Amino acid sequence: MILDLQASREELQGFQDYLRQLEPPRSPTTIARYSAVVRRWQREDHDPVDWLRATVTSQTARGTALCYRSAVKQWLKFKGHDLPKSLLPGVQIQKIQQTFRESLNAEELDQYIEIVRMSETPEPTKTILLLLPFTGLRIFEACSLAGDAMRPLGRGHVFRVVGKRNKVRMVPLNEPSLKILRAYRKSQKARLDESDFLFPSPQSTARHISKSTVQSHLLRLRTGLPGRLGRISAHWLRHTYAMTMLRKGARLPMLQNILGHDSLDTTGVYLRSSTEDLFDAADLWSE
Repeated sequence: MILDLQASREELQGFQDYLRQLEPPRSPTTIARYSAVVRRWQREDHDPVDWLRATVTSQTARGTALCYRSAVKQWLKFKGHDLPKSLLPGVQIQKIQQTFRESLNAEELDQYIEIVRMSETPEPTKTILLLLPFTGLRIFEACSLAGDAMRPLGRGHVFRVVGKRNKVRMVPLNEPSLKILRAYRKSQKARLDESDFLFPSPQSTARHISKSTVQSHLLRLRTGLPGRLGRISAHWLRHTYAMTMLRKGARLPMLQNILGHDSLDTTGVYLRSSTEDLFDAADLWSE
């Protein structure tokens, strides 16, 4: 397959503009990743399809393989080339290993909330860490919330959330999250009045707090904690919200919309038992 081997800087810029104009538009992170892939086959002076087939094998990590394949696919579309029947013939991309979606039980959640409240974690990180298990937001979604993200809707309030691939969704705010937000907005009023973000960076109100800042504080907070709390992650907090909703009777399609999943199959993973549920089942024999 004969294709242009080199892309000029202008072509790469055009490719990036093309990705922004897709529906839905690709995120800045995705655009940066695809651009890095393009530069790799440029440096190696390869046809992109030949480079992909020489680089990706059945042993390549799933995320890497999918990123490389998608980057080449979008480049071919951008250049107006016909797509081959298979970009990776004979290559079996690794499947996701099904693992338990770990989440906190009610007692652990209470312990976590108390630990965060009593910690010296600075704002706005402390409020974000308190909100995650009550909203199900991804860290980057919480960090980048606009100043007017909280708004009335119907008989309550919601967050207007911009998620993956810039998809917008509404996340209902329950009483615990509203209580946390009211206290935060009252204590941080002066800084919030100067910012377009709900959670401005400690260094500058002109930008929002970074995901890495929140993650580093969470890692520091969990150090030395006993049991499973010592392994807690932002994913656990998101899973805690999802599992709590399901146990309270939430319907799967509704939860899919709240969590921002593209597929109901992704949300359906939460129906599989957690390790906590397994031991609860074992305890039934002792009752």
